[in-house]
Amino acid sequence: MSVLNPLAREVSAKIVYYGPGLSGKTSSLQFIYGSLKPTHRGEMVSLETEGDRTLFFDFLPIHVERPGGFDLRLQLYTVPGQVFYGATRQLVLAGADGVIFVADSQREARERNLESLVDLKENLAKEGRDLRSVPFVLQYNKRDLPDVMTVAQLDSELNDVQAPSFETNASAGTGVVESLKKVVGLVNKSVAGHVGVPKAPRSETGRRMAIDPEGVWGKESQDDGMAGQVKSALSSEPLQARMQRATDRVLGGAASGSTSGREGQTIVAPAESPMSFSALFRDGTQVLEVERDIARGNFAEAVHRAASQVSELLEGLLGPNDPEGYATRALLLGLDGQEYLELRRLAGRPPSLITQNDALFSLYLLVGARIKQMRAPR
Repeated sequence: MSVLNPLAREVSAKIVYYGPGLSGKTSSLQFIYGSLKPTHRGEMVSLETEGDRTLFFDFLPIHVERPGGFDLRLQLYTVPGQVFYGATRQLVLAGADGVIFVADSQREARERNLESLVDLKENLAKEGRDLRSVPFVLQYNKRDLPDVMTVAQLDSELNDVQAPSFETNASAGTGVVESLKKVVGLVNKSVAGHVGVPKAPRSETGRRMAIDPEGVWGKESQDDGMAGQVKSALSSEPLQARMQRATDRVLGGAASGSTSGREGQTIVAPAESPMSFSALFRDGTQVLEVERDIARGNFAEAVHRAASQVSELLEGLLGPNDPEGYATRALLLGLDGQEYLELRRLAGRPPSLITQNDALFSLYLLVGARIKQMRAPR
C-alpha cells in the first residue's frame, strides 16, 4: 500500500503490470521509460528470469507532484509471466496501489490470458482484496497483429469488473501512456483517501502537467488531479550518490580525517574501537569481521565477506532449493533492489579495483539486511 512520508512531503505508490508471458508488460514499461526525459526518471533495474524473456522485475521511480503539496513517487513493476514464478508474482503484487493487466489479443493466447487473470485474482485474495477494490486497467495488446480477438470478446472474457480498457501496441507505444494515465488517475483518488491528503485548489488557469507524451514529456494539458500533475523535474537520486551517502552514514563523521568522498578525495577508514555496529545484534560477529577488514585496509575481503553474509541471509528466507532467485529474496526482505545489485557487482570485481568506499557501502548494506531480518515477521 502507499507510504506517506510527511517530513519529505512524499507519498509512494506502487503500480504493477500483470499478465501472461510475452504479453507486452516489459515492452510497455520500456516504452514509458524511454519516452521520459532523462531528468524525469530514475534508474530502471531489470533482472531476467531463467526461461522467461520477461524481466524478473523492474521498477521505474517517477516523481509526480500531488495536490496538497505532496510529491507522489510512482514505482512501476512488471511480473514474470511464467507459471513457475508464482511466488515472485505474489511478492511483487503485494501492496500494489494499482494494477495494469496486459493481455495478448491473439486468439492463441486466450487460455494464457485467462490463467493469468485467475492468478491475479487469487494473489489479490490472499491479501483480502479483489479487482473491484484496486485501481485496475486492462491493456489489450498486440492489436497490430493478425488473428486477434475483438475488443468485445476480450471484454467478455477478461473484464467482468467493467474496468477501463485500452487497445495497445506496446512495441510502438500506442495506447501505453493512455492506460498508465488512467490508472494513475484512479490511484490518485485511492491514495488521497488513504493518506488523507487534501486536494489542492485549482490555479487560475486550471492547467496541469499531464502523464502523456505531451505532458510528462514537455507540454501542459487540461487534465486535473494526480493524473494531470507531473513534476517537470522527475528524477531519483543516482545510485552513486546514494552509495556515497551510505558510506558517509557508516562513518557518521566520527573519523577526524574523513572527507566528503568526492572524486579525487578519500575517506579515512575508521579505526578499530569499542564502537561497532555489531553491538546492534545478539551475534554481531559477521558485522564485526567486515569492520575489522575495513579498518585494516582489506577492502576486497570486506566486500566479499559482506556479500557472502547477505547471500546466506537471503538463502535462509525461502530455502536453498527454491526456484526464486536472490533478487526476489532481497525484495522480500525489503532491501533496495539497486543497492543489492550493486553489492553483487562489487563482489565480482577484481580485488585490486575494490575501493574503501565500496567496502563501506557493503558494510552499510550488510547492517541494513541484518536489521531487516531481525524485524521481519516470523
